[in-house]
Amino acid sequence: MAVPLLSKKIIKKRVKKFKRPQSDRKISVKPNWRRPKGIDSRVRRKFKGCTLMPNIGYGSNKKTRHYLPNGFKKFVVHNPSDLDLLMMHNRVFCAEIAHNVSTLKRKAIVERAAQLDVVVTNKLARLRSQEDDSNEARGRLVGSGGNGGSPTELEDHQKESQEVQEATERPQDFRQGCTLMPNIGYGSNKKTRHYLPNGFKKFVVHNPGDLDLLMMHNRVFCAEIAHNVSTLKRKAIVERAAQLDVVVTNKRARLRSQEDE
Repeated sequence: MAVPLLSKKIIKKRVKKFKRPQSDRKISVKPNWRRPKGIDSRVRRKFKGCTLMPNIGYGSNKKTRHYLPNGFKKFVVHNPSDLDLLMMHNRVFCAEIAHNVSTLKRKAIVERAAQLDVVVTNKLARLRSQEDDSNEARGRLVGSGGNGGSPTELEDHQKESQEVQEATERPQDFRQGCTLMPNIGYGSNKKTRHYLPNGFKKFVVHNPGDLDLLMMHNRVFCAEIAHNVSTLKRKAIVERAAQLDVVVTNKRARLRSQEDE
């Protein structure tokens, strides 16, 4: 394992971050540092007991700046070829695998770093969690089958793992207890879409002249009188529809109520 070249003790003069004045009072003021510039600002005028402002005196030693507690500087790598840059600087820089690197590539990076004698700060990340999961599952299976466990426990474990797998593979909108979302799968058959239960498609008419459009399509479309048509015009529409052999879905609407009165 590479030994860091740095021999000087790392001392940080200040570890706490400088917060923006009044960031704890107002939501609109973020804690990221911004220098106050108001003519009456107490922080800018450095009154006693006010928020401290950063200055050059808080800086760390230039020889130990950017060094980690392990004595190395950090270098982020994304693939094994990035480690070749640290071949001659393995006592100054250590490698850190980026967060979006896959498990397969992480293994290759760790193997290549061992060949080049480069320190990797997070070489067990993601690999350790997967090994723990596999060891736990293997231990449950061995404990249920080989150490006096009953076969029913093994069957229960298999059934439980199958249910978990089905739940993860199931779409989000079909999960139990959640509101269903509309999607293309709920659509009706394209050939029977927009058809009424009586086997016709609806065509809204406002006057007897509209029925002439259905003269050649009376076996596909049926007429429906609009709600704002007067009673006199409704009677004319019903008579014209009878002549053209067109079905009217609401031919008794409004006429029946007047007859009852």
